[in-house]
Amino acid sequence: MKIMRVIFLITLLWSFPLLYGQDTVRLEVCYEKAIQYYPVARDKKLNEQLSDLRIKNVTSAWYPQLSIGAQASYQSDVTHLDVKLPFPGITFPEPARDQYRMTLDINQTIYDGGYAKNQKAVENASQLSESQKVEIELYQLKDRINGVYFSIALIDENIKLIQSAKQSIDEKIKSVESAINNGVLTNPDKDVLLAESLKAEERLFELNEDRESEIRNLSELTGEKYRASQKFGLPALFIPDTVAAIRPEMQLYDLQMKTLDASIKVLGSRTLPRVSFFSQLGYANPGLNMLSDKFTGYYIIGASLKWNFWDWNSSKRDRDVLRIQKDIIADRKSVFELNRSIALKTELSQIRKYEKSIDMNTRLVDLRKNITRSSANKLSSGAITSSDYIADLNAQLQAELNLQLSRIALIQSLVNYLNIRGEK
Repeated sequence: MKIMRVIFLITLLWSFPLLYGQDTVRLEVCYEKAIQYYPVARDKKLNEQLSDLRIKNVTSAWYPQLSIGAQASYQSDVTHLDVKLPFPGITFPEPARDQYRMTLDINQTIYDGGYAKNQKAVENASQLSESQKVEIELYQLKDRINGVYFSIALIDENIKLIQSAKQSIDEKIKSVESAINNGVLTNPDKDVLLAESLKAEERLFELNEDRESEIRNLSELTGEKYRASQKFGLPALFIPDTVAAIRPEMQLYDLQMKTLDASIKVLGSRTLPRVSFFSQLGYANPGLNMLSDKFTGYYIIGASLKWNFWDWNSSKRDRDVLRIQKDIIADRKSVFELNRSIALKTELSQIRKYEKSIDMNTRLVDLRKNITRSSANKLSSGAITSSDYIADLNAQLQAELNLQLSRIALIQSLVNYLNIRGEK
């Protein structure tokens, strides 16, 4: 496959000088540093803590529920019997109007229709969804790092080419001085070269300033302090033949679907009966014997059933809402997959374009170098002016720059392609 052969040769040429460099920055290491440093990365741990707390609250519904109560009251009337008995002196006792009560109530759920279990499933799915959102943000961070990293690589190539061109100009100035002394050339020819040398020096200053600015940007993203002396190596890449990996966005859509499915089950458990055991321990005046006028202890035990079997279709409408939300998520997933497919095809087209550009510019650079060498000889003999030589030298420089730009753009396009696929 032609594209694979070109990619292999390019990455080999770029990577070989850097393989044994002890002071070389690598793109994949920048990814790792950024993920560790980026503030949102700690949100995954925080989401787990939030989910654990919520699940513990749901689980606690199955623990015995304890409550203590106390009450003191006075009532205007009490139960009494207005009955005239045939036996004088015999009366019915009447409860006291002031009453006092302290109770300990215990309630234990026996069956909740699966509500707690389904609610835990919702919390687990929600936690995974929130963590996946963090993964997406960290994954998108790669694009920002790529932009800065490849900008530095391109600046470095510009610097190398301009330094090489300036060196050629400075060497040509010396030969021109000799030609001037011999009367072959005039001072204006030297001035043109001096002006071009100063122009190259100015451009080098601007490029170094831009490089330092981009290095600072990379440091802000990764939390790592980089030095101007460090080199930024380009990665050796290849396009795997396997099926594209799953993007974190696709995983998020699946997790959101699971969350909604679990929520639907929670709604279903709302209409199921709930059974619980209850007991009450009390100390009161009066106690259970309302006719007693003294503090006594007592207890009550029993079981209760509560079944909200009719809610005017409220649960059904809530389930319909959740199903519509699932349809919306499914549509978003389809749109994302469509856009990813389009982006992959576009990136492959870019890769082929840069592949062709590298082939053509490689031949063009060879031709321009031959033309520049010929111009240099002609300038030494006085056949052309310095301006003619500078024009040919700049044309060679532009061709070399286009070649390096295509090489870097190809590797960056490969990185983009792998990121779109979902490769780590």
